Amino acid sequence: MRSFAYEGGVWVPERNEVWFTSEINKPPAYVFTLDLETNTVRAPALSRELVNPAGGFYFDGTLYFTEWGNRTTGARPGIVAIDPVSGQVTTLVDKFEDRRLNGPDDIAVVRDGNRTLLYFTDPDFATFFRIQGPPEGPDATYRLDLDTGELIRVVSARQLDPPNGVCFSPDGRTAYVSQTPFAPRRNRVNGGVKAIFAFDVTENELRNMRPFGEKARKGVPDGLKCDDEGRVWAAEGEGIVVRNSGGEILGGFKADGLKKGITRKTDVANFALAGDELVVLALDQIVRVKLARVVMSPERFR
Repeated sequence: MRSFAYEGGVWVPERNEVWFTSEINKPPAYVFTLDLETNTVRAPALSRELVNPAGGFYFDGTLYFTEWGNRTTGARPGIVAIDPVSGQVTTLVDKFEDRRLNGPDDIAVVRDGNRTLLYFTDPDFATFFRIQGPPEGPDATYRLDLDTGELIRVVSARQLDPPNGVCFSPDGRTAYVSQTPFAPRRNRVNGGVKAIFAFDVTENELRNMRPFGEKARKGVPDGLKCDDEGRVWAAEGEGIVVRNSGGEILGGFKADGLKKGITRKTDVANFALAGDELVVLALDQIVRVKLARVVMSPERFR
């Protein structure tokens, strides 16, 4: 059974919507929208269907989604831009140094002066789930300059293997990337620890990699969001875990409550922070939690 609410978790403030994707581990996957005003879910009208979409991000009027593609049809993994009004889909990148991407998983977009930069993780999950053939490149994290089209590798497989979720501090100076080694593999870096790592953001790479707090106490850290006060929220085996900017666990929302009535063992993979709401993609249902105050402001996406 494929869950309809699994990845993405993209808040679009101007439309009061959360865009998300179904469980990509059991393809095909699809994209949906949740109207926060009416609490209704629909499939958006797009110029073309996304091919096994996973993670996404919204910034300055544009949605960005990853695609794992499909080895049977020849559809390539990549990053697409979506106009949420017209539904126009545009492919931004599907290769690095003439080799196809593995299957981009998660995205974060930040402003750096006059530049708009899109960071994405590119693990080999699509190969593991037989959506793509053998990888043509290493697991890595990349940065795409949305103005020039320049694509560079900013974190290598020698640092994280494999990378998964990604987010940035409010000032854009610190990046957080989760490592989720759920599939068997030899010679894993960092001892294959299931944890979040912090990096300093520099001109052309992410430097000074260091563990961000304790490793995941249960399952693996997957989707990440950094709120207005610099707290890092992570989807992990125990639910949604919240850490302060120093990596200390402040609390969280237990999986047992979020997945009430669901017997499947699959962990929650992602969520959205929408103003003063936590919107959890809880597999076969979506759980909305009203928070005491705004934790994610619309200004973060402009």
